[in-house]
Amino acid sequence: MYDLRPTDSSKNHLARLSVFLRLVFPHALCFSGEYLEWMYFRNPEGSVVGFDGFEGGEIVGHFAILPTRVLD
Repeated sequence: MYDLRPTDSSKNHLARLSVFLRLVFPHALCFSGEYLEWMYFRNPEGSVVGFDGFEGGEIVGHFAILPTRVLD
């Protein structure tokens, strides 16, 4: 059974999430811990609504909604 938790803002967790995202998206070079911290928690439009799935203490899934300003 998976353990679902809100995305944690700690540097340790964001570093682990960075490793996970680089495994899932090996050609994307943007997923550093520093970038995730900015995009998720220092975004001028607001913080992430995100959840991480764990199995046996390892991240096995990630879901995130990011606030964005849209012009119509």
